[in-house]
Amino acid sequence: MLRMDWKKNSTLIIGIAIPVAMILFVAASIYLPAFFAAPPRYNFLYLTGDSYDYQWQYRVSGGKLEEIPRNVEKNAIVPGRATLYLFDIVKKESTTITAAEAKKLTLDPSAIAPDGYEVVRSHGGGGFFPFDFRDNNYNTFYLRNRFAGQKISLKTSEGNYWNYDFLGWVLP
Repeated sequence: MLRMDWKKNSTLIIGIAIPVAMILFVAASIYLPAFFAAPPRYNFLYLTGDSYDYQWQYRVSGGKLEEIPRNVEKNAIVPGRATLYLFDIVKKESTTITAAEAKKLTLDPSAIAPDGYEVVRSHGGGGFFPFDFRDNNYNTFYLRNRFAGQKISLKTSEGNYWNYDFLGWVLP
């Protein structure tokens, strides 16, 4: 039976142990904080399409959604209709909501929710050939805080990936 002399091979053992320990440390520092992060608590309101729809522009002021009338010239070419969505943080899904329903909500238009989460868009591609393995999908969104992030599916209008406009976090 082959027997290893630990004292004689200590340099070899240390040489292998240090990289393994470094890999474990980096993996732990990336994945462990996500286990201790509090889950998101605030739903949010967003719109897709054009924020200047046929007749209205939407914005949040004083904690409430406002529809600002838009002057449309008689023969003007106007963009498509905007659609309001409410993202439910528990169900992880978006539902269409009317402007009348949205006006009843109390909203915080800050980019970061009171619980520290924010909605961020994927940056798409990057890197350089042949090392560009990332997804070029700008319609990928994440709910992220200091410690963790999770991919979410938001409904957006077809054809244009820049048609997402965050309006506000729904406050209790």
